Amino acid sequence: MRRWNDWDRAAPLTGVAFTVLVAAGAVLAGSTPADNASGQAVVAFYVKNSGRERAAVVFLAFAFIALVCFASALRVYFRRRASHDGLTLTALAGAVLLAAGQTITSGLVWTLAARPGQLAPATAQALNVAQNDLVITSAAGWFIFSVITGIAILQSKALPGWLGWASIVIGIVAVTPAEFAAFLAFAVWTVIVGLLTWRRSTAIGTAEEQLSDPVLAR
Repeated sequence: MRRWNDWDRAAPLTGVAFTVLVAAGAVLAGSTPADNASGQAVVAFYVKNSGRERAAVVFLAFAFIALVCFASALRVYFRRRASHDGLTLTALAGAVLLAAGQTITSGLVWTLAARPGQLAPATAQALNVAQNDLVITSAAGWFIFSVITGIAILQSKALPGWLGWASIVIGIVAVTPAEFAAFLAFAVWTVIVGLLTWRRSTAIGTAEEQLSDPVLAR
């Protein structure tokens, strides 16, 4: 069994980074036009808020990069403590799918904010509807990641069982009209799991170093 390296120990903190970055992106983005907004209203909004919306997209893009890294860190964590390779690989694939869906919709916002004054109202309206309603890819990825991770937690007992049940519930609620509540719970869940796995990974790494050191092992 290989020893923990510095990345293995620190990687779970990407769960905390995800929550911080996604919160910053959401605050910057503010309330964008609803999917029933007119083309003229969409253009006017992005002309006024172009810089802020592009900054929000950057934060959100890095947030979902951090989420993929977090899912990868969880895979490493579970593999060190139990053999659930199929589940953890599926959960990682779900995180990648979620990140893909979110960055696609963020890309539409970037398109709207890049040169809003040059967009025809009909084009702006179509892009706005797409970025509001293009949610199936994200929802599928979120469901896979949360539910499968929850099952892995319950089967491996590598984390407290309540975190597994919470993850499953979050994944189910994510594909309902209450998805915003699920996202708030998911943000808190990633912080708790990130900090807990970081602490345990650090403890395991320190113990392995002591065992491998002939002086400390005496």
